[in-house]
Amino acid sequence: MSASTKEPSSKPRHIVLNSPRRGRRSKSELKNPELLVRELLTKITQLMKGQASKDNPQAIFTYSAAVSTVYLPEAQEILQATSYLYSVDLEQLITSEQKICFYGNLVNLMYIHTALLEIQRQNQKEFSSPCFPSSGIDRLYLQTKYCYMVGQLGKISLFELHRIVIQGNAMLPTLMNGTVQKQTFELDDYDPWKKFGPPFESRLLFTVNDCCLSSPVLQVLNPDMVNQQLKAAVRCYLDHNVTVQDKQVILPKLLVHHLGNFVDDCNHGYNQLLEFIRGMVSEPLREPLDLFVAEKNASGNQMAYEVSIQPFNHDFGVMFEYTTIKHILARSPSRHKRSTSLPQDLEGSGSIERGSTSSSPSLTSVELAVAAKTNFKLTNVSLEYLKTSSTLVATLVSLVCADDLEDIDLHLEDGRDWADSCSSTSDISLIDIRSYRYQKLTTNFPVLMEHMTQHVIPIASGSNPDLLSSGDPVLRYTRTTVDPIIRACLLALHDTNLCQKVIGSVLSDLLVNQKWDTILVIIDSIPAPIFDQKPDTQNLRDFILSCAANSTGSNESSDNWKYLQLITDGRIQARAVLSTLKSWSVTKCVDLLEMSIQHLISKQAKDDTPGPMQDMPDDDVSREDGLVTTLQRKLDDIKIYQSITECAKNAQLKSSMHRYSSPRPDYEYLEAYISSWCHIAKLSQERPYEVLDILIKLSHEFLMARKWAELHNVDRQLKQKIEEEYLLFLLNPDSANTSKAHQVLENLNVLDPNNCFDVCQGLLCRPPSQIHVSNVLFVARFLLNEMTSIMGDSRINDLHVTCMGAKALMSLPDNTKGDYEHLLNFPHLLLEQLIMNAKVEWANQAFLSMQENSEKLGDNSLRFNTAKFDDLLLKYASKALEFPIVMSDRNVSWEILDLTTSPGSGQRSAMGSSPSGRSLANIGRSASSRSIAGRSPGGVLAVGNSTPRYFLPTDAVRTPSSGLSPGHRFIMPAEPPSKDNWVPDSDATECMVCKVERFSMFNRRHHCRRCGRVVCGSCSKKVSVLDGVSVRTCDDCYQQIFKPSDQSDLLQQRLKNNLSGLPCSGSSPDSSSHDAFHQGAESDHLTMRLQSELHWRLETDEENNAMVQEDFYYDHAPSTTLCLSLLELYSDPVRCSHEMLKLCDYLSSILAPVSPGMANPEVDYPLVISMMKYLLFKAKVKFIGCGKNSGVALCDTYLSKVDLLDMLVSANWTEFIPTVQELTNLDTIRKLRGKLVRSERLRLAMDVSMKCGLDTSGVWVSWGMACLQSGDFAGARDKFSRCLKSPVDRNSSQSTNSLLNDIISAIESLPVIGQSIVTSVHSIKELIIEPPTVSAADNHLDEHQMEECLYYLKTYGTYFNMVTFYHNHGYWMKATQYIIDKQCSTDVFLECLYLPSLMAGDIGKLQDQMVMIDASLEKWGKYLTAVCRHLNKTRMVHTLYSVQLFMKDFIRASLTCINYFYQSEATCYLELYGRIHYLMTAKQHLQTYLDKKSWGSVPRPQAVKQTSAPDWKANSPEPAARLYQTSQDVDKNINTLSLQIEVTKFLARYEQTGSTTNTSSRETGHTYKPGTVPTLFGNSAVKAKVANLVMLAGSNINDGFGLAVRIIQDFRLVAGHVYKHAAHQLATQQECNSIKQLLTCVNDSGFSDQQIHDEILSTAVRVMAGDATQTKEAESFIQLMKGHENKINAFILCNKLKSAYLIAVKSHRIEDVKRIASVAERIGQTKVKEICDKYISQKTAKS
Repeated sequence: MSASTKEPSSKPRHIVLNSPRRGRRSKSELKNPELLVRELLTKITQLMKGQASKDNPQAIFTYSAAVSTVYLPEAQEILQATSYLYSVDLEQLITSEQKICFYGNLVNLMYIHTALLEIQRQNQKEFSSPCFPSSGIDRLYLQTKYCYMVGQLGKISLFELHRIVIQGNAMLPTLMNGTVQKQTFELDDYDPWKKFGPPFESRLLFTVNDCCLSSPVLQVLNPDMVNQQLKAAVRCYLDHNVTVQDKQVILPKLLVHHLGNFVDDCNHGYNQLLEFIRGMVSEPLREPLDLFVAEKNASGNQMAYEVSIQPFNHDFGVMFEYTTIKHILARSPSRHKRSTSLPQDLEGSGSIERGSTSSSPSLTSVELAVAAKTNFKLTNVSLEYLKTSSTLVATLVSLVCADDLEDIDLHLEDGRDWADSCSSTSDISLIDIRSYRYQKLTTNFPVLMEHMTQHVIPIASGSNPDLLSSGDPVLRYTRTTVDPIIRACLLALHDTNLCQKVIGSVLSDLLVNQKWDTILVIIDSIPAPIFDQKPDTQNLRDFILSCAANSTGSNESSDNWKYLQLITDGRIQARAVLSTLKSWSVTKCVDLLEMSIQHLISKQAKDDTPGPMQDMPDDDVSREDGLVTTLQRKLDDIKIYQSITECAKNAQLKSSMHRYSSPRPDYEYLEAYISSWCHIAKLSQERPYEVLDILIKLSHEFLMARKWAELHNVDRQLKQKIEEEYLLFLLNPDSANTSKAHQVLENLNVLDPNNCFDVCQGLLCRPPSQIHVSNVLFVARFLLNEMTSIMGDSRINDLHVTCMGAKALMSLPDNTKGDYEHLLNFPHLLLEQLIMNAKVEWANQAFLSMQENSEKLGDNSLRFNTAKFDDLLLKYASKALEFPIVMSDRNVSWEILDLTTSPGSGQRSAMGSSPSGRSLANIGRSASSRSIAGRSPGGVLAVGNSTPRYFLPTDAVRTPSSGLSPGHRFIMPAEPPSKDNWVPDSDATECMVCKVERFSMFNRRHHCRRCGRVVCGSCSKKVSVLDGVSVRTCDDCYQQIFKPSDQSDLLQQRLKNNLSGLPCSGSSPDSSSHDAFHQGAESDHLTMRLQSELHWRLETDEENNAMVQEDFYYDHAPSTTLCLSLLELYSDPVRCSHEMLKLCDYLSSILAPVSPGMANPEVDYPLVISMMKYLLFKAKVKFIGCGKNSGVALCDTYLSKVDLLDMLVSANWTEFIPTVQELTNLDTIRKLRGKLVRSERLRLAMDVSMKCGLDTSGVWVSWGMACLQSGDFAGARDKFSRCLKSPVDRNSSQSTNSLLNDIISAIESLPVIGQSIVTSVHSIKELIIEPPTVSAADNHLDEHQMEECLYYLKTYGTYFNMVTFYHNHGYWMKATQYIIDKQCSTDVFLECLYLPSLMAGDIGKLQDQMVMIDASLEKWGKYLTAVCRHLNKTRMVHTLYSVQLFMKDFIRASLTCINYFYQSEATCYLELYGRIHYLMTAKQHLQTYLDKKSWGSVPRPQAVKQTSAPDWKANSPEPAARLYQTSQDVDKNINTLSLQIEVTKFLARYEQTGSTTNTSSRETGHTYKPGTVPTLFGNSAVKAKVANLVMLAGSNINDGFGLAVRIIQDFRLVAGHVYKHAAHQLATQQECNSIKQLLTCVNDSGFSDQQIHDEILSTAVRVMAGDATQTKEAESFIQLMKGHENKINAFILCNKLKSAYLIAVKSHRIEDVKRIASVAERIGQTKVKEICDKYISQKTAKS
């Protein structure tokens, strides 16, 4: 690395184009950044378009147009407005569309601004050949020099902006002319570009215009349509720049340089690029590309075409559309002026860039002359001549001029003195020319040699890299063929145009190949005075240094980081350092960041020179301060990673020291934290807890951990963990530093009280193994003393609860705290667990210790006060009285052994083998009362979730009690069964292991968690571990788990001990073998733990606690002693006494039988009774002590109920035994009495009734029913007379005496004496398959049953009951005669007789009986009328019709046919036509009404006074059984029916054919709502509508006019109204001929007059007046009118005021003239108004 440090130039290196002016606008006045840039670009674009259209016909913005534009005031104003970009707020760029448009427009605006400024500068200096820079190096100079100040980004160069817009990884061909392939600077997270930069959008490439003719057209992006604009930009650019010719595809160079943006694999780049182009171009260009792709696929994915690259035209020019681009690209590159005056032969030589122009002035004549000589060859003669004249000139000429010699490396070695080998100068040959050069340089001209070494050879090394690597560069230079134009630089200084041009050309070539070191050597070869005057070269040098530092291969082992130290521009250096930090080690990163910070601080006082059109801002230095802040933040971050690396190294060192220790710490993962700081940063994101462990657990670097957490912005949980671990470190019990911990908490409270609160909360939530109880109390007190202001009442209460738990825990013995410390925050559970483990005294002490904090609780619900403690005591006092029995209804055989209960208690024997065969007083006496072993803590957990149920072998379960047969040993299941698959308690009456222990209220059932069997306590003292939990295990499973060998002797010995009365033991007799078998100490420990203490454990999980509480029991339960000992701690003796009464009630529930009639053999009934009496005695004593007389009385009541229970038990009553509380309820007592009655325990039932004060009627009823069943009718009458009463209203329509119904049913159900139901086996089978049904006719009773039923019905029943009884048994004559005789109500007849007959289909039988009783039906009139009303109300019309015919009510029958059968639900006349036979039937009924012979024995209805005419739609409300009408009325109705029949036929015929007078809107085809079809049975309006329908229904008016006239005449309708309605309808449909036909028919009918005639015409004219197309028809109708007034009105209606005026004048109707005048004035007919006024004035004058 040959680059050396260069001092910064004194000249300005950057030109800020938009330095803000003084008095900038405030932020409130600033526009949105995107809107500001868009407006500026829009204005400058419009200005450029105008100048371009004036400059050339193609409207291209050329150099000349730019010269004329730059001096326009409008352009100056627009460029000055860019100063507002300095103060824009980039936070306003919210959406990605806004960012894309802002930066896309900004880069185009900056290019235009730069171009105009550069062109203005050239014109001001009056260059001989002014032009815009087009070479790559010149454009790079330009783009790194000009800058913008943009908002939060600060100073950004044009090069940087363009690179960011195209996302850095792409090539920049238009920027560098292909000289720089890439410059990939990865943005740092702190870099403002990271936050405010644009998102990646590859299509922006086609919108960036850098003022070259080959660039995309200039356009302004709008956020609202940016997607459409980008899509169109890509398509238009490709359509106009991609050419397809034969087998050749010509692609633009811009597209090829950015190949990586559009393809995935650059090895197949062209294929994928063409695929991309195919998808974007328009259809004409897509077709040939499709053919190429098809040929490629057919040829096996081989390219079937040739790709050519269209050169990029760098000439200045901006196009606004693609119309002329083909013309521009087709012609050869044009220049405004030649940039050099070199001869053509020299111009074509050398390595200077072809086809490009320079921004520098042309060479001088002397330089050109010297350069021209470089094409001449140097001969020996010429050299000899020059040597004689001047050896210096000869040396220079030999160095500059070319020769024809080949390489003489084989003849000339380094350091050989060729001068000594030559005898004389005359003997010099051609080969001596090169040796002469070297000899003179080394001996005679050291200054020239130094000049070549420092300034010429570095330039020549660009094309000859071996020059720098050679040991003697001068010798290598003299032997190497060097480009003539480079040799010419020997005669020129570095500030000459020739030298600058040569250096630029060489640098361009080196940039293409990324030869960063060579470029730096060439730049460093420039003399310092010249370098100081070339700010562009300084910028280039910093750019190259940043590229070299960021080049491929930069890593921790490389030295590329040294390039960063050589950068002189602090801003560029800072950006380069930030972008390359990931390539260096953490130490180098720290050094580089510190260097950059120092560099920026030292250079902050120096400002860049402002542009020619702006002033420099005052606060530009603040932009550098922001960059210093960014670097400082990054430095702080790197130092954190450095500390993590040091911690990892120290931990790794400690690990190596424990290499031979056991166990060895596993610290292999620390290697990842020593490799790279970037890897540490990545791990900090992926595995933050691991990094935190390194800082905290391994190194105890808590302060550094805080910084690391802030750096990575870890979640609040991790930050909280840091503080918690720090405090735990300080509160370590071995070296506790509570004062320091208190100080840390105070500091946290000052900085962030909420965070301090969370940290304390986290500490309090730590498990007890991590924090001592005293420390919990310390933290809780700190919160209560220091932080109550930020805590709510709820949290303060929680802290008091924690203090309560801590104090309660500290009150316990130290060796027991471990069993209770998990309930620290749940003091109520802690107390409950103490009580569950029978630690009553400890529980009392713990309760008293927590009262201080409990009183401070603001929430009363959280206080564990005396009331809650009392509730807890009551809960477990009831647990002490629980009975471990099974309430099952299984019919099993119970065998009770005669065992000794207790010393001195004597012998108690069993009372038989069946519980039902002995007294309840002796049941349970044989149960053993000895104690049993308790359950282990594991007994509360069920093991297994999905294990199938385990079925025990029958022989294994039912083996003899004397021992197990070796051939039938129990086999433990492979998997533990779930709790649902355990053997139910009711399935086992004895232990399934020993087969000896029988379960009772003193011998509890247990379940083995390993096999699920029901076992006794003696056989389940062992425990085993399942899923990490110690659980109860039976001896069989335990032996198979821990003792797989045969040890059946253990069970045999234990069985013998049981039978002999010795204590049972679950251990082996041989303790030595037992200990020898248990190799591990864990099983022995668990077993000893189970035997030594009873430990029930609660958790904080409510579900788990519910399971524990559900399985909990006291070993000695039931025990009144334990219960009363708990209740002694109760605070309220009165309530305690009441609770004792409740417990007494619970004990009484134990007396309930397992099933009706079967006592529970596990219950000792006398013992339960005695326990109840003992509890009542204790309760009564407490009531007496409190002076509560009511309580004493309540105890006496309970004692009486207990005596009742004792009575039931003594009487061997096993059906139903209620509890004491239930006995206080009369319903329960009635239930008990009912069961006693049903069980025929009548005397006991009567005793219960008398003892409890119940009504005895129920017993009498049951007794009476029993008498009926036994056939004692007389006794039944006596019993029922005590509970039945006669009804008050016998004519009631309802039967309210249900007992009477039951009695009748009981009598009816009695078997008939001598009746045989089953006669054979065959009939029995039939009876089972199909039970016989007894009809009402066969359901007759015998004489005794009939007599008994009539007795009860006549004595206690109503008419309703009697009629119902007769009907049910088929006594029709008796039922009907009873109704007539008793004059029963109509409701009784309807409900009891008619409706049941109707439902059974027996109406015929009923009607026959009615006729037999009264042939005239006069007696049945009110009943039949009631039936008709009911049927009409319920819409049973067919039944109503049949009843009307039965009672010969022909008028109503006719109405029923019309209303319900003919008109009901009809929607059109076609449907009515289908029902026309109902009209004929109705007509026949009316005719029958007139025929006297049809009445028979039924009298014809007589005339009655009618208040209103009969209604055809509803039954007449008159009370007469049959409706009466006169003969005239009946004839009229018959005529109406006949006429309706004609109408129905007429309208139905035309409805069916569809031929009507008005085809467009037929009234007859109209569908009506159901039941609303107009008929002649309606009112006058409906009848008129029918007439109108008939009139319009035919094919013409004549068809239905006659029938319509008949309707009008018969019903005396207003004819004019009917005709007017028809005329209106015809006029509406424009049927003028039909109107005239109607008028003719009306006139011919003989019933017309002038008024009707004119009304018809007026109606038609009124409809036509609004239609201009019917004006002539309306006038013709007006002419047909006969009355002058009607004519005048019609003309006025049609606005024919002149005609109306003439008729009015002719008939001398002055009032009509006035009316015409007013209408004319209203509608604007002024002439008519004037005529009318004139006529009126004349008439007025004459009068």
